[in-house]
Amino acid sequence: MFNKRSLLFLLAAALMVVVGCSDQSDPTNPETFTQQLSAMVRGEISKDQVDFEFAAELGKGFTDPDQGSILVRGRNLAYDSELGALTVDLSVYNDSENSFPEPVGLTFVQFIPADVTILNSDNDQNGVGALVMFEFDGDDGSWGPGEESQSRTVQFDVASGVSVGFVARIDVGMAPGGGAIGGMVWNDENEDGVIDPDEDGVGGVTMMLHAGQDTSVAPLSTEVTAEDGSYLFEGQDAGYYTVVRMPMEGIVGTTPPEMAVILVEMDGTVSDFLLANFGIKTGDVPPVDDFVRVGDYVDAQGQYHAEPHRMYAEKFKVKRCDGDDDDDGDDKHGDHGCRQNDCWGRLAGPITDINYDDGYIEIMGTKVYCQDKGGKDPWDCERGMRARVDAIRDLDTDDAEVVACKKPHWWNGKRDRIKGFVQEVVTGDDGSITGVIVLNTLIEVSKDNCDPK
Repeated sequence: MFNKRSLLFLLAAALMVVVGCSDQSDPTNPETFTQQLSAMVRGEISKDQVDFEFAAELGKGFTDPDQGSILVRGRNLAYDSELGALTVDLSVYNDSENSFPEPVGLTFVQFIPADVTILNSDNDQNGVGALVMFEFDGDDGSWGPGEESQSRTVQFDVASGVSVGFVARIDVGMAPGGGAIGGMVWNDENEDGVIDPDEDGVGGVTMMLHAGQDTSVAPLSTEVTAEDGSYLFEGQDAGYYTVVRMPMEGIVGTTPPEMAVILVEMDGTVSDFLLANFGIKTGDVPPVDDFVRVGDYVDAQGQYHAEPHRMYAEKFKVKRCDGDDDDDGDDKHGDHGCRQNDCWGRLAGPITDINYDDGYIEIMGTKVYCQDKGGKDPWDCERGMRARVDAIRDLDTDDAEVVACKKPHWWNGKRDRIKGFVQEVVTGDDGSITGVIVLNTLIEVSKDNCDPK
């Protein structure tokens, strides 16, 4: 049996907070927080709306995450035909009983459709990474209970009638200090992906920081978590990064082992992001095998099995990727090299579902999206047919969607097939490797049918 850990890359599915320092010096409020807090918010701005409101829960730290809400409010939604933009007046409202430090900013980390841009950000970024700052009446530097910011008009560059979906990070008490990325690894004893009061940090876990989304090459930096589970990468430039929790003997991840992080620059300084937290389950588990590791490139052939969806590997080739980004030349397409490009992953097997409205087909239970989801899916497919598609994991999308590089082809091979980089290693109760996850697809494998290179 599998202890399946499905790797759905959640850029913003859960709200996480940085440990805050409380200050009881303000007698009018129960708590006053003096360290940056953050949360993720998602929403959709529809052409049919005039006003809207989205909530994001904040907390003062890991041990007390329920301190109230911040509300992101939108008013006066309209389309400006002269600008060619959807305009809305945004503000943030403190719906908690606590005071928080200013300033407050909203950084957009995903747009739907992906080509949405902002015409008037505060950091000269148009798309992902665009920052909008909020100002408050008064100059006390504190954002009190029931206080709402001044409205800020935001201009979304879209065609008339187009709705805008987004995922954004709210930073409260922003203190740009030179591009620090950090967080903690904690022992998630109940495996719910949430840091509970009685759950401690875990030291000795290796963390890697990569530029962009390619984690198959050498990392920019490597850190090991301190005794309290914390880690920090300091002095990074503005840009897109991927933080990776590396596998470790005796642990199993309860949250995805990768997280995308965007740092933004404003007035010559780079923001910090200290919410890259990772849950693991520890225990008396024998050392695991290492015939396949996270980041290796594999070529698996076998048979698809449903309930639960997985492919049993009858042949399993492993290319150890250790940062050399080379190609051993044994494949005319270079499939076994370590430098990832747009079409080096592959799924080939039965079509298990089709959704024309959302623009995807399922191959062996894994959703594969077409590049343009603005209309009907152009693929002429039927359930039960066998298809082959070259694909990548798009880390810029929520849940790291698998995206096709081109239309699928009919698959006449005798075996089902999966190629790509290992996202996570799955272990059994005895610590031995029982499977890997590639392109969000579970492959059941054993050491006996592995052919390492």
